[in-house]
Amino acid sequence: MSLTRFTTVLFVTFLNIVLFGMGVRGSEPNCKFCNGTELPKGDVCFSNFANSSVKPWCPTGMDVKFYLYTGQNVNEAQMIQAYDDSLKHSNYNPHLPVKILIHGYGGSSSHPMNERIKNSLLEKSDMNIIVVDWAIGAAPEYIQACANTMSVGVMIGQLITTMYCFHGDFYQRVHCIGYSLGAHVCGFAGKEVHRLKTSLIGRITGLDTAGPEFEDNQESYRLDKTDARFVDAIHTDAVPGGGGWGILKAIGHVDFYVNGGYNQPRCRGFCSHRRSYWYYIYSIDEWNYDHTAERNRCIMGYHVDNSCRGDHYPQTQSSFPYRPLNITD
Repeated sequence: MSLTRFTTVLFVTFLNIVLFGMGVRGSEPNCKFCNGTELPKGDVCFSNFANSSVKPWCPTGMDVKFYLYTGQNVNEAQMIQAYDDSLKHSNYNPHLPVKILIHGYGGSSSHPMNERIKNSLLEKSDMNIIVVDWAIGAAPEYIQACANTMSVGVMIGQLITTMYCFHGDFYQRVHCIGYSLGAHVCGFAGKEVHRLKTSLIGRITGLDTAGPEFEDNQESYRLDKTDARFVDAIHTDAVPGGGGWGILKAIGHVDFYVNGGYNQPRCRGFCSHRRSYWYYIYSIDEWNYDHTAERNRCIMGYHVDNSCRGDHYPQTQSSFPYRPLNITD
């Protein structure tokens, strides 16, 4: 066993002990493995996750919820699903951009990232924001939650293709924003859209995309730049040699290794991992810079230009709002 693999195993073991001790452990849903036509890539159609013996749970057994927010219902969510009339009876506007927010391991729709990003974006302009809750699938032992990202991603991909029925010029306006394991969910959603429609969604943003159990995976078992027209990744806890929550591998069209990619300023413990979504939140409207200027096109965060490419190593202020030092006013 390589040193990197051994370090990852130790880290995942520690992670499970910590989270299970906090009462986060879940149990497998009581459902039949999916083999019908409604969700054609249910559990029985998935191979094992990567090189493990673990299969994803049945999509319909995880009670995944999609909460829609728009300028008409900023604070009151509307529940929507694929393959039913919920979209028709909601405030969903097929002519507006779609932002999909996805939490990570042990999280839920009430994760602070979701509320802050939702409010910041809707203050700027009207759009469709879908907050995904896959809390049941994100709660079991870590390796099972990793596998579950596959089936949750399929459900989201099929919701996206359902939205397409309302307006043809659609996929390029979909932007999936995922934190930790949620970033891989975005990747599997993008893969499912491409499988069903041979189209790519517009953008995926990975916020310290989860590293343990994904670092050495092939592209088909993790987020990859082929999953969307533009993939940007922010790395904040990608510790060389293992031991961090984030993936070290460059997985996007552009990858930002902030402050070296790990050990964020004034951070201890899981703080560096979480700092990724705070950088993103503050990038929306707290950094106060001309993001349309050519000199600022590769500033990490919400406003990064989709022509930006390669690996970047921005340094930030050490306190709120953590403004990158390479911003040119």
